[in-house]
Amino acid sequence: MGLLRASSLYRDENCFVNREIARQAEEAGNIPPKATEWTQRGTRIHEGDTETVDEEDARAYIIKKSYEIFDSYAQGAPFQVESERRLYLRRDGLIPYFTGKPDRFIVLPGRCVWVDFKPGFEQDWDGWRAQMDAYAALLSENINVELFTGVIITRFYGTREYVYTRDQCRDIMERIREIVAVYTSPELFSGLQATPGPWCRHCGGRLICSSAMTFPVQPQAIDTMPGGKVGAQVLQGLLRVRNLAEEKIAWYTERVTERPAFLDGIWRIGPGKMIGKISNADEASKALVQAGALTPVEVTDCTTLSAAKLRDKIAADRNIPKLAAKNILDTHLGELITYTTTAGSLVKTHEKQIETI
Repeated sequence: MGLLRASSLYRDENCFVNREIARQAEEAGNIPPKATEWTQRGTRIHEGDTETVDEEDARAYIIKKSYEIFDSYAQGAPFQVESERRLYLRRDGLIPYFTGKPDRFIVLPGRCVWVDFKPGFEQDWDGWRAQMDAYAALLSENINVELFTGVIITRFYGTREYVYTRDQCRDIMERIREIVAVYTSPELFSGLQATPGPWCRHCGGRLICSSAMTFPVQPQAIDTMPGGKVGAQVLQGLLRVRNLAEEKIAWYTERVTERPAFLDGIWRIGPGKMIGKISNADEASKALVQAGALTPVEVTDCTTLSAAKLRDKIAADRNIPKLAAKNILDTHLGELITYTTTAGSLVKTHEKQIETI
């Protein structure tokens, strides 16, 4: 097992078996891609190797904000910026057991200030806070000042500041040592189970972990989604995800259709939906008026509606079940209404079937 890292501390301290499950997933060839379009975007922004106007804007924004923050603490004093410096916590000052790389930091008299860039579209303040705790411990181990101030700079969600004293950094260091002890001690690690939570989102074992599958991923609030060129890129990415999901679902649908036990009977092919179609609206209108099912005015309003909506209107007006309203349509329209059944879709075996329309 490699060194525990600041970037994954949130997951490592909340689910001790995540690394073992990720290892099993990788051996089985069922691990999520380590580099996605969005992680590559973040890397390009961090490294200054931007490819689009959006990335250039994000890069310029976070660099500008970082210098504004450094200047506010330096108060005119000169400072030197350290970038992406690898730091370690070490046993007895020799053997490393934890590592991390703050994006940028400066050292001032009595205080170390660092910034961490979050230029993406997601927000994960709990996970980011754990990462900032880790950086505070790492910096306090390597830099001899009394105060440590970290600032998260996001592209869309503002900034947050975290201040630590040296004593607080020692407490975090002790917490990290306790976490590392679990991973390196067979007697502590044995028998532990996966713990689902928001930390599952970026876990390498999430595709095979039954606990991760039970945790609902909380969607980003709609009112925080970006607009403009950035929003257009977000939409493009979402459409790609949708297309990929549709392809995979279609593949599973075909497998289960051919072999119902393919998914151990947990999923099956549902019966599909019955959809009614009116072949001649004028003739249907006359038939419904003559039968007293609808008034001429109501028919005029409904002739462009689907058979399902026409059925729903009769059910609502007469306060009768939809099935009874469907029987009225069938009785009075006869051959003017025909039904087709859509292909069945995947449904959970233990779940109630979707009502046929």
